[in-house]
Amino acid sequence: MSSHYTILCVLFENQNIHSIFFLHIKCFLHYVLSHPTEFCRLPADAGQGTSFNFAVYYDVSKDQCSPFLYNGEGGNANRFQNERECLRNCSLNAENVYPMDAIVMDTLSDQKACHFKKIEGTCNGKYLRYYYDSFYDKCKRFLWTGCLGNGNRFFDFISCNSTCAGIHSKHTHLSFTVTHHQGWRRSNTGRAYGRRTQPITAMLSG
Repeated sequence: MSSHYTILCVLFENQNIHSIFFLHIKCFLHYVLSHPTEFCRLPADAGQGTSFNFAVYYDVSKDQCSPFLYNGEGGNANRFQNERECLRNCSLNAENVYPMDAIVMDTLSDQKACHFKKIEGTCNGKYLRYYYDSFYDKCKRFLWTGCLGNGNRFFDFISCNSTCAGIHSKHTHLSFTVTHHQGWRRSNTGRAYGRRTQPITAMLSG
């Protein structure tokens, strides 16, 4: 177990995480998620009682969190209030659905959830929510059915806009070197020049 933890930390260090605090937080979270607890394998248990509460449980066979009605008493530990909490506790795929930067500061990513496509879900409810459309760089309304989805879902326009607006205008700079060993290369000014090594910087929209 300790060796697995150490390997993860080394990998994160190689990705240039400079903050020791975030390094250990990241290592700890990935270690925990790579060892899901046994209660995630339990079947849904409605329990006893007379109340009817919406809950979700982790379905290990489908690697997803499905809704069920909880009666208010008893049951087991495989019961969560929402899909985000459920996946973060049980699924190894959680980072691809509800990235950590949607919850806390993440030095490795840039609002990854904002790039996700909206998911309306598969239940029968109709709840007004907002998602970020990266093509138009704006937050839009949609009706969420109440179950299944991803991190690109917000309760209101303000939280959506403050999290995601403008991210597509940020640029990623890539620097690489092209070496010409023989022959000639023509510059974009029309003049030809011979052997040389020239750094080229490319700017790509994020």
